[in-house]
Amino acid sequence: MEKLDLNRIVSEFLKYGVSSESEVRSKLIDHLIVFLGYPPELRAEEFPVYGYNDNKQQRAKPADYITFKSNDYVKHKGKKSQASLEWVRNNSLLVFEAKNKDEMPENLNQPAYYATWTRAVAYLVSDGERIKGYYYKDCTADREILDCKVKDLPKMDSFDYFSYENILALKEQRLTGNTNNEAVIKIRDLYNKKVESDVQIIKHEEDLNIPKDTLDYMREALGKDSLGLNNLQLTSKYLNLTNVLLQNSIRYQIPEYMMYIPREFGEVLIYSNENTFIPLFEANVVHYYRDEVDIYDVYNDYARIIVHSTNGSADDVKIGYQVFDLTTSERIIKLNIIKELLEAKTISAFIKNTSTLTFKFTSNTVDSLNNLLNNTNLNISHQEVLKSIEEHYGIEFELSIVSSDEFMELLKDTAIIYKGIANEENHILNYPQEAFNEIDEGTVELDQSEPMPDSFEEGRRTNLPDITLFNYVFTPDTIIFLPCTVSICHSSKEPVAISCSCKYRIKE
Repeated sequence: MEKLDLNRIVSEFLKYGVSSESEVRSKLIDHLIVFLGYPPELRAEEFPVYGYNDNKQQRAKPADYITFKSNDYVKHKGKKSQASLEWVRNNSLLVFEAKNKDEMPENLNQPAYYATWTRAVAYLVSDGERIKGYYYKDCTADREILDCKVKDLPKMDSFDYFSYENILALKEQRLTGNTNNEAVIKIRDLYNKKVESDVQIIKHEEDLNIPKDTLDYMREALGKDSLGLNNLQLTSKYLNLTNVLLQNSIRYQIPEYMMYIPREFGEVLIYSNENTFIPLFEANVVHYYRDEVDIYDVYNDYARIIVHSTNGSADDVKIGYQVFDLTTSERIIKLNIIKELLEAKTISAFIKNTSTLTFKFTSNTVDSLNNLLNNTNLNISHQEVLKSIEEHYGIEFELSIVSSDEFMELLKDTAIIYKGIANEENHILNYPQEAFNEIDEGTVELDQSEPMPDSFEEGRRTNLPDITLFNYVFTPDTIIFLPCTVSICHSSKEPVAISCSCKYRIKE
């Protein structure tokens, strides 16, 4: 799942001052369910859940959301028959409940109730400020998977455990009773280097929260050695074999799949054009290797460089970046760093705590360099125009992430506002021929700029739409006719087009 998508969902949600449960649902949970991969036709809203007390059926309680394996839930919604209740229990996947802002309960009795009576695999609940998630267990305490603030959700890898793919796989395991516990797996967070006391012991297949694609990858890597193994045994064998090879720092004659297993982590300084005094930027680096091939994955919060190297020579280099800062000043600084990186003839990388430059490459080895540089220059130009608008109006934009289509629209709107400041053409106003009845027919030259005459002003200013740039709305204000040539023909139905510059003001 793309973290960019989740970052965007959360950042957009945090812009709203939500307070009601319905707003938490529509502005957050709806989008999170889509992000987790649940097909819309499998999502039931306000689904009635029936429980029992002393063999007496209780009044149905509607769950905000329940996802199912099949869209046949519509046939069983509100049905009290044993067949319908069994269908729900065999097909329910995830319960997701919303609460009013800042009303997260200490005990999640309500979603747990829904999971209990529907046999859903897991449940999530959010009040817009926090989000919690559990895996339901029918004979022990439910397992807490997630508990964090909504703003921190993009950092939580455990949120992926609630994906459609994971939950569906667990449901199928529970239905088939495939919970072989012959193998034991110890899971450690290598990236965060957790201590041994943080090791999690996996003894049951239902607790193995690994995506199907990863399991398929492990089976392919092990080949015939994976035959007859369930998922837990497969994962145990894959990890044990890999660990032995890693512990011995083996480089040659290792399995192909180990090419992309990290071997070293470090911090790196990036220098441009033989300048080894002031680094262009600092970053993290992950080193992979197999046989004669080394891969260096260099990254920080906005830039990424991937270098494939053979015998110390950079054979292929890919550079990418994503600048998500919320002010134009911050974006301009980072974009100019990227520009210098792309324009450099040579780039050197020095990994800290080593004695030599680890790798060096030239611009000739960078894939799609010209396109990347052109896009970077376009981004810088756009940010500088936004900065000029900010300075002219004495404001500061709260920038946000936009799609490629939205970006092109943003470029157009920004140019309109900027040209108004510079008294350049940003609109063509059309007037009917009868507005020029007092002028002889023919070609008329407007040889200098002048304010729009009062006789033309009535009703015209409001015909130009407002423009929204991030957190500000700009409305048309002063309109100036620019030098141009117009054609007057009283009998024609074609309008008279006049070039103009409209200066905008910020709408109160």
